Amino acid sequence: MIRRICCAFSDPGLLELLHQHSVTEIEIIGTDGCCCVASSAVDACKSGFHVTLPCEFIGVRNMAKFKERKKKLAEDGITIL
Repeated sequence: MIRRICCAFSDPGLLELLHQHSVTEIEIIGTDGCCCVASSAVDACKSGFHVTLPCEFIGVRNMAKFKERKKKLAEDGITIL
C-alpha cells in the first residue's frame, strides 16, 4: 500500500480487509504520534474499531504537542497506554 495521506485508513482496501477478517480491535504504532498515528487512530475509531495506542512504541517529535493530542484522543474513545 502506498500512502500519500497521513492516515492508514485513506486506503479503502485496508478497511475492507479488516472487516473481512472480523477485526474489532487495533493497536497503532508509528513514527509520529501527532500526525499519522493520531489520524489513523481517529479514523479507525470512527470506523467502529476499539483503538489502543501503546505510547512506548510511538515516536514523538514534539512532546508538548503530543501530550495535548493524547488528551483529545482519549476524549474520542481511544485507549492510551
